[in-house]
Amino acid sequence: MNLHDGRLLTKEKARGVRNSGAANAGKRRAPAPPTIAPIAHNVPLHELAYRSLRRALMSGRFHPGQKLSMRGVAEMLQVSPMPVRASLARLHAERALLLQANGSAVVPTLNRERLKELMELRILLEGQATARAATRMTKAELAEVDIRAKNLLAALKDTDVQRYMEANAEFKLFLYSCARAPVTLALIESLWLQHGPYMHRYGRGNHYQAQRGITNVIINALKACKPAEARAAIRRDIRDGLNYLMATLEFENQPVPRTVRT
Repeated sequence: MNLHDGRLLTKEKARGVRNSGAANAGKRRAPAPPTIAPIAHNVPLHELAYRSLRRALMSGRFHPGQKLSMRGVAEMLQVSPMPVRASLARLHAERALLLQANGSAVVPTLNRERLKELMELRILLEGQATARAATRMTKAELAEVDIRAKNLLAALKDTDVQRYMEANAEFKLFLYSCARAPVTLALIESLWLQHGPYMHRYGRGNHYQAQRGITNVIINALKACKPAEARAAIRRDIRDGLNYLMATLEFENQPVPRTVRT
């Protein structure tokens, strides 16, 4: 990973430039090229690693029960193990990962009631954030949401499950950020961290294709500044996902619950 995009003159090269300049003092000098400072990387590596892992969890890159070795994650992110260790510790504190004695981590598995609770909270909070965003979005933000929605629809058209999951996260989390409700957004992201590893299940049986219609409904409601319609659409989208998971996931020694209605 190359962290700097500029090059600095060495002392030897600088000295050679000065000597050359003295020898040609009587000659007309060409204008000196503008100096370009190296790019400042103010974000520490451990923070960059944390953000990458966090987004991967939210978009279903990792599956429930999957083991993540420190060395494997470091190779994937092309960093040393030290920032990975710090990132895994932070994600453990956020209940997104379980740390093991050897320093590796495991993606938690959820029982039926825990998953249902997470999804019901998503229905509540994401519906609220969507309605709030519908009345607060700028024209630029609405245009950006529209672009992200088109990326999501393109992934659906190509039946690319992984690209769909990533586009889905990009679309919805940006939409919620437009609500300008940082506490609500932080809670939503925490829920996505815990639920995200189950996102890959939507690819089975092409259930994720059902989002094609609901995404258009959401976008049209946002463009028309109709918060109630936007909230109802996002709630229906999450509820349908919850019912699908409840019906298809296998949980040990737990009965299949009734369909959730909101």
